[in-house]
Amino acid sequence: MHRALLIAEIVEMMCSHLRVRSTKNDQSDDSGDSDNDDQQALEGRRSLVALASTCKALRAPALDAFWKEQDSIIPWLSCFPEDLFNIRPVLATEEDPLLLERPFAIDDWRLSDLNAARVERLTFEYDAGLGEIFKALSIAFPFGSLFPRLRSLSWTSICEEDFIHIRVLLTPGLSSIAVTYEPSAINCSILSTLTRTCPRLVEVDVRIPAESLSGCIGIDEPSLTSNSQFVQSLSHVKSLSMPTVSRAAIFHIGRLPDLAFLRIRNMFGYELPYLREDDHEPRTFFRDLRALHLPWLDIETAIQLIQMGSQFQLETLEFGWNDPLSRDEMEELYNLLAKSCSHTSLVDLIFDGFVRSTAPNPDNAINDRLLQILFCFHNLTRFSFTSPEPFDLCDTTLTDAARAWPRLETFELALLSYSPHRPSKLTMQSLYAFAQHCPGLRFLHIQVDATNPCTMIWHPRASPPPQLTLTELCIAHSDICPSAVNAIAGVIFTVFPNLRTITGPSLWRLKGKDFERRGELWKKVEGLLSEFAPARSR
Repeated sequence: MHRALLIAEIVEMMCSHLRVRSTKNDQSDDSGDSDNDDQQALEGRRSLVALASTCKALRAPALDAFWKEQDSIIPWLSCFPEDLFNIRPVLATEEDPLLLERPFAIDDWRLSDLNAARVERLTFEYDAGLGEIFKALSIAFPFGSLFPRLRSLSWTSICEEDFIHIRVLLTPGLSSIAVTYEPSAINCSILSTLTRTCPRLVEVDVRIPAESLSGCIGIDEPSLTSNSQFVQSLSHVKSLSMPTVSRAAIFHIGRLPDLAFLRIRNMFGYELPYLREDDHEPRTFFRDLRALHLPWLDIETAIQLIQMGSQFQLETLEFGWNDPLSRDEMEELYNLLAKSCSHTSLVDLIFDGFVRSTAPNPDNAINDRLLQILFCFHNLTRFSFTSPEPFDLCDTTLTDAARAWPRLETFELALLSYSPHRPSKLTMQSLYAFAQHCPGLRFLHIQVDATNPCTMIWHPRASPPPQLTLTELCIAHSDICPSAVNAIAGVIFTVFPNLRTITGPSLWRLKGKDFERRGELWKKVEGLLSEFAPARSR
């Protein structure tokens, strides 16, 4: 064996590289590359096994890397004697449940314990076929954790009875946990006392399955109590994501010294005390918070929560609304954000108006004056606003926005509905403004009146500056006429030469022939962009 392989750090780097390849597919978001990722994952696992079989010097580090991250307990169950479980028949059919074929013996645990000590991260989606196995493991291994060095656990239940089996995986050294469970008296008891077993948690994500079906959840009182008791027992958490918690828990969360990430999925109808302007008590809540996600709340709660602190050093802020907001309410909130949040740290600002169906109200539309309040956050890289009302904005304001936010990478003005009686006041000039002032823009979602391409005015004494990073444009409900298609394509290609994808809202499929016509015309524009590119390269 080469003497370089006697250096432990080199061997660990080799094994770490192979382990990253074997887990790359779990971290990939691009489904188009899934086949390639699967192949790389398989090759990575095979390489680790081969490395472990090469010699004694490589065996331990290769096995450590192989077992470090697991997405199933089946490989670990395979370490037991072949006659203990019916693993091979089950793997062959993938239908029958796993069963205990004979009683456990002390010697059965020798190899499994050795490899269990190597597992540090487990991502586990409960399978009904494992029910009998978990019952047997709970009886045969009643104390401690099956994986004593486990640091990160992700558990997804499929029914109410599953969650109790998580107990055999909990360990005092656990620092990260993500659980999805069905609330019940027993399950809530497990959650509320979780920190007695796992006192070192720093990353927590708790979900209930109903959240995947609807944005807002009606959590019952026992669940609210258990969630809140659990949260109030945390002291070192840095990242916290919960379905909802009580008012008292909010105050505990605000005082956590290390909290950097907070997501509470339902904060509708809270009663937090208003803080007066003349209140001289120091507002020390959420001192180190960097990301705040509240996707379902009301304006009163949002205002009260922001008033709990001062000079937030937020980098990400997301608010989602349950009821329509008036302009006065938005102005109060925006002014409070401008006063309470750092103007330099905030980079992601997201407002989602997934509002219940109500009658259209033009007085609820965001206008130029409201958007201008937010120009103080001059380091924004993402601005996303989803509104139930058409935006009451003009080209001048969008030009000022592009100047105020030169680091933008994503800009979205998305509509939940379309009103033919309130067309957009924005024109192609707004597109030019982003090309001129936002060199790093990658995605743009905006509704413009594109019936007249001549509305774009070039900067005086300067040719149109090509913006090279924009690759996708969502034109929302933008109107366009057939005679302007070629001119529109030419103008867009001039300022966004690398743009290749133009999309529209899926609502077009539901809105009749006029929207289908617009969609077809914009697809023609997209096709012309692809034709222009080879011509420029020649």
